Amino acid sequence: MKRLWGAPALPAPLFSMLFSLMLLSLTLLPGCGAERQASGNDFENAPSVPVEVTEAYRGSVEVINSFTGVVEPEVTVSVVHKTGGKVAEVKVKDGDDVQEGDLLIRLDATEISAQVAQAEAALDLARGNLASVRDVSMPKRMEQIRSSLQQAEIAFNNVKENYERMKKLYQEGIISEAEFDGTRSEYELRRSQYEAAQEQFRLEKEGQEKELAVLEAQARQAEAALQLVRTHLNETLITAPVSGTVSGIDLNPGEMAAPGIPLVVINKLESMRVSVNLTEKDVGRIQEGQKVDVLISALSSKPFQGEVQSISPVADPRTKTYGMKVLLPNEDGLIKGGMTAEVRATVEVEENTVVIPIEAVLTREGKQVVFVVEEGLARLRQVALGLESGDTCSVLEGVEPGEQVVSRGQHYLQDGEKVTVAGGGNDR
Repeated sequence: MKRLWGAPALPAPLFSMLFSLMLLSLTLLPGCGAERQASGNDFENAPSVPVEVTEAYRGSVEVINSFTGVVEPEVTVSVVHKTGGKVAEVKVKDGDDVQEGDLLIRLDATEISAQVAQAEAALDLARGNLASVRDVSMPKRMEQIRSSLQQAEIAFNNVKENYERMKKLYQEGIISEAEFDGTRSEYELRRSQYEAAQEQFRLEKEGQEKELAVLEAQARQAEAALQLVRTHLNETLITAPVSGTVSGIDLNPGEMAAPGIPLVVINKLESMRVSVNLTEKDVGRIQEGQKVDVLISALSSKPFQGEVQSISPVADPRTKTYGMKVLLPNEDGLIKGGMTAEVRATVEVEENTVVIPIEAVLTREGKQVVFVVEEGLARLRQVALGLESGDTCSVLEGVEPGEQVVSRGQHYLQDGEKVTVAGGGNDR
């Protein structure tokens, strides 16, 4: 698709009548063009040819290509359920607007509620066992062992004092070895009892720490199990993950919601997106952020203003095309997903160039030429053309702005032939 900037308006009725008369007069003239060239006097006396002219002007010529695509919401979220279940209630229908967190579907929760009650009871039991051991039985056992340890320590210290005294008397020869052996035997007995009490205290303490760790782990496990089934219970209430408009819902109470299958689709319709495919010729001529026109004929003949959001850097291996996405504002909600859209993007532009109608250009002897009216005569000019856009083109060489270029009636003209301007001019 190409768009025309500043194209000249060409009046038709008067020119058509004059041009028909011109053709009739040319038919009736003897010898036509070849004989006019052969006879200079006949050429000078020949009647002027009516033509229509267009004033060449300085402007811009843009090449605009069109790409067809389909409109879709910019953000689409499919709501699925991991495990599925029996549908108890459907709270929304297609077209409803919802806010994040709104209830969409409620699944039957009878079985999961029972599992929650069971998990709560298991947690209460684990916590009760932990509290009973930690707060009652363990302190009681430790107190008993600590008391035994203290008694063994006192008995050992008493014997130790007597042992040290008797040992000194024995070393000084005051008592016999037989008298000292009795004291030494009692000392060894009390020491071994004290050491045994210390070891028992240590083992009991370590054992209680391990037992307590096991009970605490069991309580945490029960808490995790309860949290899991409560999560499953919460998941029976399917809520909107984002705000938007509901579509694609086809469920009724009593039906089974399949796991992993979209139950509801939520679309954010404040902005839409048009996806089109570019060829390798065009992919380098359009830039991200570029403004484009988007024509949706189902809505309006006037194009919407869009912006290039992204262009894929890699071609699709099947189609060999590059995906382009165009962002389209939709605050009023008129644009609907699935509509066909035509994206019109400028792919090339020449600014500050001389512009003439493309129909003014002829090809003679393999060269591109135009006729310019100078003092009532048609002058042949060879031209170098630039871009074409619709019914206009740019002229790089051969025509200056303001010159009158013959845009109709030029096909039978000869260089230097007299002409009468029947229409056109500088009307643009």
